[in-house]
Amino acid sequence: MTNLKTTKRALFSSVIALLLCFTMLLGTTFAWFTDSVISANNVIQSGNIDVVLEYKSNWSDGWATVDENTKIFKGGALYEPGYTEVVYLRISNAGSLALKYLLSFNLANEEGSINVYGDEFKLSDYLQIGYHVQDEYSSGFNYADILMPNMFGTREAALNSVELQKLSEANAVIRENAPILPGDDTAQVVAIVLTMPDTVGNEANTRLGEDAPYIELGVRLFATQYTHENDSFGNQYDANVEKPTVHEIWNNDDLHKAFTEGGQGIIKDMNLTDVHEELAEDKSLALNTNNSTISGNGTDYVFVNYGDLEVTGDGTIVNNMKGSIENWGKLYVNNLNIDVKGAKYGFHVKAGEAELNDLVLNAERGGVNIQGGKVTINSGSYKFSGYYDNVNKKWINGQSVYAVGEDVEVVINGGDFRFTGGIGGNQRILVAQNGAKIIVNDGTFGKGNNKAAATWLWEYGGDIIIYGGSFEFNPSACVAEGYQAVQGVDGWWTVSKIAG
Repeated sequence: MTNLKTTKRALFSSVIALLLCFTMLLGTTFAWFTDSVISANNVIQSGNIDVVLEYKSNWSDGWATVDENTKIFKGGALYEPGYTEVVYLRISNAGSLALKYLLSFNLANEEGSINVYGDEFKLSDYLQIGYHVQDEYSSGFNYADILMPNMFGTREAALNSVELQKLSEANAVIRENAPILPGDDTAQVVAIVLTMPDTVGNEANTRLGEDAPYIELGVRLFATQYTHENDSFGNQYDANVEKPTVHEIWNNDDLHKAFTEGGQGIIKDMNLTDVHEELAEDKSLALNTNNSTISGNGTDYVFVNYGDLEVTGDGTIVNNMKGSIENWGKLYVNNLNIDVKGAKYGFHVKAGEAELNDLVLNAERGGVNIQGGKVTINSGSYKFSGYYDNVNKKWINGQSVYAVGEDVEVVINGGDFRFTGGIGGNQRILVAQNGAKIIVNDGTFGKGNNKAAATWLWEYGGDIIIYGGSFEFNPSACVAEGYQAVQGVDGWWTVSKIAG
């Protein structure tokens, strides 16, 4: 039996990558916070919410502060039957106002594999998770220092100290609406146990030659103000102050509610499908995509914005035969990925204002289409590969940035703009048409493998004015007065101000 278990463990090559996704929505728009005021000998200081998350792998170690890049579990650990890992978290209130928090985990990403029997399997069906939460101090004593080493000092003790659940079926919420008052001895500590039971057999053993299964396990801490402080008349002094609505988005219904009501939203489900949502003109929404994948229905835009929309969080918007976001209002994008297939542009601005930062856009027909309003592009990647119309048997003209209309203005301060295909059509990088203006201050502009295209910068009744940037083609026709384009030994052209 011992030899069999040893052999079975040696065969396991399942790799689990456990990352920390640390999100703090701290209500920074709370209107009742005031500036500091000093009057005579009294200091009246504005309240603030400041939640701190720390971790350690061994209880005897010191606490280390967690940020969004921290890996709290052992990276690349090989999970085999009997393997158990314990990590400890501490949640502290470093501010002056009481807070309440939500601590949760989710399967951020998972790739399955094929076992030795030829069947598909996922690690989440064979891993178990459990957790224990308690106050760090009680009656002035650090009880966590007494209890934790006994409860989690050995593998057997750790497994007996928590209620284990299959990872794929476990309740994601570890602690909800848990209050923490300000102070040095009010912290709460959490022990998380992750294990593969020793009863698991070859049903979770990767077949030779197959890729090892993979998991990203996210942990999130979300903190908001807790009603605790009192003035002369109780703790309801801020009851009538408008507070932002915060939505936890686990499914399409939650996403619809966030777009309907506005406020702040964070996506919890890592794979939302068949999405089409509109934000009304009188609504404002700050949406954290939180590394999720949001797929459209192929018929409509994924998001249509008439109000004030902010989209962040390194998520990915996917859609076929239709674009990702259509903007009519005020839009701010930071750290977002867009992947659009088919005959439509990846991103549309019909009116209003849009600011794009670190947007990674990959499309077939074209990148950004601006038909109204003002767009500022500060950074990111805007690439298109070309779209072939199978019905009419021809390539469709495409562009990285296409601006059309008298009132349209596009300012490019940085980013990578290029055609990535190799053949077909009049593919262009920048097009200004019918009175539109494109101002280029910086950026990289490449033409891919389509060396035969004649006009990469096309002024068709519009203006393209270049003050800086690097170009794989000669941009001299559009260079601003007092500036020049100089070709380097690598064949690329650089635009800069003429000296003197």
